[in-house]
Formats: sequence, structure tokens, C-alpha cells
Amino acid sequence: MIADPAPPLSPFVLTRPRFERVGALLTLLGIMLSFFGLSWDIQWHADVGPDTFWTLPHLFVYSGSTLTGLACLTVSLISSSRFRTHADPSWIPVLGGRFHAPTGFVITGLGALSFLLFGLFDQWWHTKYGFDVTLNSPPHIGLLVSLLACMGGTTLMFVQGQRIRPLEFSVSVAVSLGFALPVLTFLLLEMHQNVQFVVFPVLFFSVAMLLVAAVTRTVWWVLAMTLVFAAFRTFHWYGIPLFDQLYAHSLGYEVRPDARGFAYIPFLMPMFAPLAGLTVSAVLAGWQKLGWHAATGAATAAGLAAPLLYLDGSTVHLAQTPALIPLLMVLGAAFGWVGWQLGTVLRPRRTVPDGLQASSGQ
Repeated sequence: MIADPAPPLSPFVLTRPRFERVGALLTLLGIMLSFFGLSWDIQWHADVGPDTFWTLPHLFVYSGSTLTGLACLTVSLISSSRFRTHADPSWIPVLGGRFHAPTGFVITGLGALSFLLFGLFDQWWHTKYGFDVTLNSPPHIGLLVSLLACMGGTTLMFVQGQRIRPLEFSVSVAVSLGFALPVLTFLLLEMHQNVQFVVFPVLFFSVAMLLVAAVTRTVWWVLAMTLVFAAFRTFHWYGIPLFDQLYAHSLGYEVRPDARGFAYIPFLMPMFAPLAGLTVSAVLAGWQKLGWHAATGAATAAGLAAPLLYLDGSTVHLAQTPALIPLLMVLGAAFGWVGWQLGTVLRPRRTVPDGLQASSGQ
């Protein structure tokens, strides 16, 4: 068992204001809309090509970011108006203390604002230089970094200063992982950098799986997170090419003859991620029964699961490069340990010691 003693939280923090939860869910919905639009937009550029700023994929991208920004702004204004009578220690001052808001909403709100500004930059860029088909243009880099900030802030909304909600937190981690892993890999691929083939899946998955375990202290939420990730992958794998073709035909366009016929973003999302999640959950459950140190178990579990992310061959064919397996295990163990430590820091302080539970908790 892993003791986690802490001073009590105030009743206000434990119950969490309803407006915060609604705002966090709307923010997560906005992130998912932007994720879908971005995946579709990349597919559209690759398979069709003709483009304007007001395409349907772009509308999904920018409507999602707008929803995210408005939700964060609304929560920030409500929390600022309540600060004098219902001050929450997790709220931080903004603009010299004129406003107060939860940390996650501040980060995500600034990310959404930055995203919309980079969207204007992207429109100017296309007006001046034409509609490119590359992902690594200056405005696109800014858009991607802004989305990463939004996703990181959204994840914080479900852990800072309140009772943990494992389902919402696990979904937010799965969505963030579903965006960061394939998009950054695709970006480096366009830059002709091959290091992402080995490092990125192990880095992101090891950190994400052990982050969920450390925050929720319920190991099977790791498996749940990877199942959500797999559901996103499946939806985009089958849905994006279909939407692409239907939309192209509605505009009188044809899919390019050299189109590869598969969805680019889901291709870079490991197919057997749930197998890695099951392995980590099972190892940590057994580790907890032995009463050994949790961080060591986290590193061991991540190391054992790391090679499983490559079984589908979408990134590395392990059968052709068996020497990579020890390297993947070492990287997975290192990043898994980092993920556990990060989750321990993010986890709200509790009054009752609790361990790493193999059954349903919280």
C-alpha cells in the first residue's frame, strides 16, 4: 500500500462548484471538436488538395477552439465574481489580481486565444503565399503549440483543487495523447526526422499511463484510458476518409489518384495500445499486493509494456529490428517513472491514506 497522508481539503474544494465542472466538460468537448477538425484537415490536404479558409474541417477546428475559449472565459468571470466570498486556494490571480480563476482554465483560455490569433496569422499567410499542403509552416506550428497548451490545461481542470473524477480525467488524457502523439510525429516526419519512430510512442504512452495510475490510484483506469484512445483511433480511422470523400464529392472534387487510402493521423496511433494498458494495470496490481515501492512498479510496468506499442507495425517493425526491444524497455521504464512522479505531484491532497487500488476506487 502507498500511504498518501495530507491535510484536509476545505468542503468548498471537495464539492467543486458546478460551473467549474460544466466549464471543464465544455472545454473538453471543444478540444475534441478541434482534434477531429485537424485530423480531417490534414487528410483533406493530402487526399484532395483544393482549399480555402472556410472549409468544413476548418470550421470544426475553429468552432472547437472558440467553444473552449468561451468556456474558459465564462468560468474565469464567474470565479472572479465569487472570489471575495468563496475564495478557493487553487484559483490564481490574473492581470495583477483583477481576476481569479482555476489554473487549468487560465492555461487553456490563453491557449485558445493564442490559437485564434494564429488562425488569423494562418489566413494572412495563405493570402500572401497561397494554400500550402505542408504542416510545418509558421502559423501551423503556432496552432499546434496552442492546442497542446489547451490540452494540458484541460487535463489540469480534472485534478487541481477538487475531488478527482477518474472518468473525465482519463478521457482528457486519452484525447491529449491522441492529439500529441500522431500530430507531432507527422510534423517531424515532414521535417525528415526519424527519431520520432522510436521515442514518441514510448515517451507519450509511458508518461500518460503512469500519470493516470498515479492520479487515480486505481490501476484499471489505465486500461480504460487506453480503450478510450483506441476508440478515438477507430473512429478517425474509418470516419475521416469517409467524410473526406463525401465532402469532396459534394463540392465536385475528386480524391487524388495517388491517395494512399488510409487515415494519416490514426495510422500513427498504436493499434494495440489497450494491450499495453492491460499489461501496466496487471503489473501494478500485482506490485501493490507485494507491497513494493510504487515508483519502481511504475517503471517496471512501463518498461514491460513499451514494446507492445509496436506490434501493429505502423511505426517500427520489431520483427526486423529486435535490437530495439531492450532500448524501448529502458525508455519506457524511464518515462514511466517520470509519469508516476508527475501524477503524484498533480494529485490533490487527501485526508485518508489510500493505496494503489486494483479494484474500483474513488
